[in-house]
Amino acid sequence: MSDKIRIFALGGLDEDGKNCTVVEINDDIFVVDCGVRFPDRTMPGIDYIIPNYDYLLENKDRIRAYFLTHGHDDQTGALAFFYEQCPAPVYGSKVTLTMLQMFTHHVNRDENMYDLHPVKPSSVFHVAGRKITYFHTAHNIADSSGIAIWTDLGNIVFTGDFVVENAALPAYLHDMNMIAKLAEEQTLVLLSDSVFSDRPGYTAPHYKLTPLVEEIFKDAPGRIYISVFSMNFYLIDEVVRLAMANRKKIICYDQETLDVIQTMQSCGQLMIPKQNYAPLDDILRLRDQDIVVLITGF
Repeated sequence: MSDKIRIFALGGLDEDGKNCTVVEINDDIFVVDCGVRFPDRTMPGIDYIIPNYDYLLENKDRIRAYFLTHGHDDQTGALAFFYEQCPAPVYGSKVTLTMLQMFTHHVNRDENMYDLHPVKPSSVFHVAGRKITYFHTAHNIADSSGIAIWTDLGNIVFTGDFVVENAALPAYLHDMNMIAKLAEEQTLVLLSDSVFSDRPGYTAPHYKLTPLVEEIFKDAPGRIYISVFSMNFYLIDEVVRLAMANRKKIICYDQETLDVIQTMQSCGQLMIPKQNYAPLDDILRLRDQDIVVLITGF
């Protein structure tokens, strides 16, 4: 008898963020991503919007796993608010799980409450007797993945957020070999993120920062202040590399920025030589033309 399958979204359709999809196979529930959405100007006093998780709460004993595609809070953040009520093993890359814990700490929740299972961005493993395939994808945060859940009717494939990228650092590349291998198997349904899909052309490499600011880093007569989204690891990495190439020192603007840098370093995604780093206390002791002040924010 074939698997009985239901797929439905608790969030993320026709909206930016709050991504959360339920895959129900027979009596097992698998949740792919579980994110927050930021409020708009019509929602004063609201910090985050999360999916309606009533269905998960009513069926919490059937949840076998949460699968996270990458570490942005629009994919992971909602877990901080209802995981204790609906616990299950959480799978994702080391970067992804570390960012989940970082966001959880940011919203004053217990980052140690999770049952975390780190997996490589490209890997095959089994949950509840079912084969799960992660395949490395290119995104602006390191070690993001697409996910395939095996059924006897074919794979249910989620691409996650991605761009077409063939010339980036290893942590930001598609694993085309894994994708090709997965394509040899039967696919039941492909669920692909569709942001900007109505626009012709490619996203990469136009999102890259270096071509836009490289000359500024070379010629700036004084301090450089640069602000980037705290979860855009790719841009942070570019800023650090530009500073190193131009013999400048990175200074973190505040504790939040320092936390992001330390998180990246703990995941092996960033290395700042001592000669290219300085604490905030040194900002008045150094020559202005030798300083890059990095500002990040959620």
